[in-house]
Amino acid sequence: MGKNKEPRVLFKYRHFDSAGYHLKSLEEMYFTPPEKFNDPFDTALPVLYHSSNSTPDQILEHMRRQNSVLFSPPRPDSQIVQDWKKFIEKISINLIEAQAIDQKQAETNAKETGAFSLAAQESNILMWSHYGLNHSGFCIGYRTNVLYEALRSHAQVVLTPIEYHKECPVINPYDPNLSIDDWFGPFKVKHSDWAYEKEWRLILLKGASEIIPIPENAIESIYLGMRISKADEELLLNKIRSRKYPVDLFRARPKFNCFDLTFEKERY
Repeated sequence: MGKNKEPRVLFKYRHFDSAGYHLKSLEEMYFTPPEKFNDPFDTALPVLYHSSNSTPDQILEHMRRQNSVLFSPPRPDSQIVQDWKKFIEKISINLIEAQAIDQKQAETNAKETGAFSLAAQESNILMWSHYGLNHSGFCIGYRTNVLYEALRSHAQVVLTPIEYHKECPVINPYDPNLSIDDWFGPFKVKHSDWAYEKEWRLILLKGASEIIPIPENAIESIYLGMRISKADEELLLNKIRSRKYPVDLFRARPKFNCFDLTFEKERY
């Protein structure tokens, strides 16, 4: 997992649609490609080229570290050395052209990477409004460790909180101090206007549009929105009742004299 202390439970706000897409979050993780994100700036960070005055040896060492973590199985070292030689030759001939090539490669990497977005809390009124379709949907609480365990066979997965900034950060992929975690930088930063989401993200390198089953015991709780219809509620309850592992069911209600939600546990 990432360097930050992840919450024991992470949440996903869903609503009811005719295709049943959102209900599938009870069974599978869909790693959304960047082209389908609702924020066009998401993952579109600039690449600052070779600004750290890295030595050729430092660059080679960094490329080897990237290879060992980001590729499964790792590419042969001879191929890494060959790529490194081409890179060193490239920057000595035309720095501007080299930067353009690297920016293009960064964009390609982003397009091939998928994300499964989650939230840190289940009581966010804006999240219920936006992703729970005006509080008519539901929210799923996942056991973080079980969800991550389901992805252990994928060497290129990272669980990380989103960072929120007003200014766009710049990433130098050949900085010798860049950690493997930092390699996923474009997937970890959004404008501060999105801070209300308190988002965490499972990032899967080269996993755009990949679908991975969710173990039944990964789901700990389900929350019904204040405006959920009787028909949608029954549809969801039928899904829950057919599960091998029970979940805790809660209903959202407005707190008295307060702009806040409270959740009452219910039997099903």
